[in-house]
Amino acid sequence: MRYELEIKQPLQFFVNDQPDAEMQINKTDINGVTTAASGLLGATARWTKGAGFLYAEQLMIAGSGAGVFVFKAPSKVTTENNGAVLARVFEDSAVAATIDSTITDVDASVDVTVTAGTIPAAGVYMIENEWGDYTFTGSTVTFVQRGTLLTTPAAHTSGVAIKFSGTTETAQPHFQYDVKRDENAL
Repeated sequence: MRYELEIKQPLQFFVNDQPDAEMQINKTDINGVTTAASGLLGATARWTKGAGFLYAEQLMIAGSGAGVFVFKAPSKVTTENNGAVLARVFEDSAVAATIDSTITDVDASVDVTVTAGTIPAAGVYMIENEWGDYTFTGSTVTFVQRGTLLTTPAAHTSGVAIKFSGTTETAQPHFQYDVKRDENAL
């Protein structure tokens, strides 16, 4: 599958703005047919600047409609910048699974019950608002890293759903952004 990113408005902001952008993610199948991306567990965005990042990779908020996501910056832009917006998509593995026991924010693994599908051997998981990296063997999910993508490790109760993505792809193309000083501001 190939994913393509479409920005719904120009990415031009002023110093002291707190940027946001609505993005449409489309998918193109092996026959070249392009449709709005569905079946995504989530999507992230990060904004490059020089050798680093203006904003680290963070989850985007699902918008209204298939494949629509909204990036909301965590802070205001304090200097003039420009760079590219990079988006990554996480395909939902469509596994129906729950955790078998209550876990704390520091537990390193949990057994799961799968009622449909096959859990990928490794990838990205989501439990409630927590995201992280995992490996899977037998019936045990081992957390490689908890609280990724600017989320926080948390306690979760037995029976809560856990979702998996074994496939991530970077959406193309990358879009340029500009942050300029507002000449009209006093």
